Amino acid sequence: MGRLAETAVWSQWLHSATMSSALHYARWREGRQDLEVDLVALDPSTQKPSFAVEVKWSDRTPQALGDLRGLQTLALKHPLTRTPLVTTRSYTGRAELDGLAIDFMPVALYCYTIARQVLVS
Repeated sequence: MGRLAETAVWSQWLHSATMSSALHYARWREGRQDLEVDLVALDPSTQKPSFAVEVKWSDRTPQALGDLRGLQTLALKHPLTRTPLVTTRSYTGRAELDGLAIDFMPVALYCYTIARQVLVS
């Protein structure tokens, strides 16, 4: 289900030509650890990350913030214009990880929000 959730999010964003060209998957090595973020949007003028999304199909993430090291590292290295987002199965809320605010939203609601945003613009 996790891969299906990722596909659902990406497929919603692909309906926007401008956004689809700005979206990327990020993966890098830091020390001995591989880090990744599922969705990173780059600002077209600066080529710096503007927002980041980690797609999860679980409600345990708010209790397991250590699993979000890639998102945390990216957000601390590159100040984002939007609060980083983690999708969940059904949990909505906000948590703080070492001073970094992280929003949580159900993946179905996030897909709906993207579709509405794309249709209005």
